[in-house]
Amino acid sequence: MKREKLANYIISVVGVLVGCVYLYISRNYTRATVDGGFTSAATWPTMLSWAMIGLSVLLFIHTVVRKDLPTSEVRVDSREFRAVLLMMLGLIAYYLSFRYLGCLITNAVFLPILLICFGERRWWFIVLYDVGALIIIYYLFQVVLRSRLAPPFFL
Repeated sequence: MKREKLANYIISVVGVLVGCVYLYISRNYTRATVDGGFTSAATWPTMLSWAMIGLSVLLFIHTVVRKDLPTSEVRVDSREFRAVLLMMLGLIAYYLSFRYLGCLITNAVFLPILLICFGERRWWFIVLYDVGALIIIYYLFQVVLRSRLAPPFFL
């Protein structure tokens, strides 16, 4: 079996398992909506869990059906691979800081870092993007969906 097919099989099985773990963890979240809103505490974890399971199953089916997967030319010692690992560590830091700094502060810090990692150097664009994204996030979740954003630990 080619290395790429084996990697796809492993990724799809791990994806299904992680999705199932998230479903199991979120089973205790309340299903009641707040103020007659669209979402509850369980809405997003459940939707993301099912999306992860579905995409993992699609990857598995794609790997089984497709006979000629292109060979991977990713080198573990390459600069690009290190950039991906650094981005993954950044996402873990984002996830961990979300609990303590809340949604708006975490996004205000990490969105500019993400833009800089992708090569953006115009400070005015970074500021406009950050402020615009925070306004959209606040409006979408607080006003439209009536879903409370995660507050920082000190509030």
